Amino acid sequence: MKVLLGGIPLGCNNIGDEAIIACVVKILKSSVPGIKLTVATQDKNTASLGVKVVPAFGFDGVKISGFKKEIANYDAFIWCGATGLSDYPHIPLKLLDIAQKAGKATFIWGVGMDDELNPVFFKVRGKRRFLLKLFGLVGVYENWLKKRLVSKIKRILPKCQGVWLRDEESREMLGTMGYKDAKLTADSAIFLRPSEIRILKTKRDVRSTLGLCISTQRQVKDLEGVKRMIANVRRAGWEIIGLPMNPKTDRKLLESLLVWIHRNACGARVYAARLERYRNR
Repeated sequence: MKVLLGGIPLGCNNIGDEAIIACVVKILKSSVPGIKLTVATQDKNTASLGVKVVPAFGFDGVKISGFKKEIANYDAFIWCGATGLSDYPHIPLKLLDIAQKAGKATFIWGVGMDDELNPVFFKVRGKRRFLLKLFGLVGVYENWLKKRLVSKIKRILPKCQGVWLRDEESREMLGTMGYKDAKLTADSAIFLRPSEIRILKTKRDVRSTLGLCISTQRQVKDLEGVKRMIANVRRAGWEIIGLPMNPKTDRKLLESLLVWIHRNACGARVYAARLERYRNR
């Protein structure tokens, strides 16, 4: 069985997304003997998971049209992980639609949905907003964008062989978008085996270490509260290591919290691969 996996743009230095795809690959390999997996990603190093890689169709200038030719080589397409149905809904829906029209089985696995749609696509900005505001039509236009999305969801998701979301809040959100038959599953990242990492300061001073991952994608509302939490953790005798979800954008925030950045947190895929090898020892 040959399966193509896609998700919110993979291979873009987001350690959370990379951890999810690594777990999904592991889940499928352990559940379906002999399965052959391909991941649509911008990072060729994803092949280190023992999969084939193809471009991330629909992202970073890669045309979705190329997906039609690619999906012909597979038995199924799975959109998995992260919040693609609320952040970039037009891309997974288009990919699912193409796969369905090609007669392929389609699934949505472990996806989450934020309580609001990505404002980049569903809030009017710039000159268009200025013009629509003159005629009092901003709300009308934004409602039309949402209704168009709801129409696609109602048409495409019922044709999937299965739709599983990672929490009740996501299922409720998808329900407001017109699809109420989603099932629940745990976030695939829970498949990561917990491991205790210790830092040896001296022969008599061994302290547990806690990794702290904060994303700047959404503004932290209570930064002082985060600082108090860090102080309390340190007083309890724990070492804190910053793990930037996106090393290019989150490092500055973690450094402002006076958190030491792990020297290997240089790229999400590299870090996830190292973490996977460590757990398999």
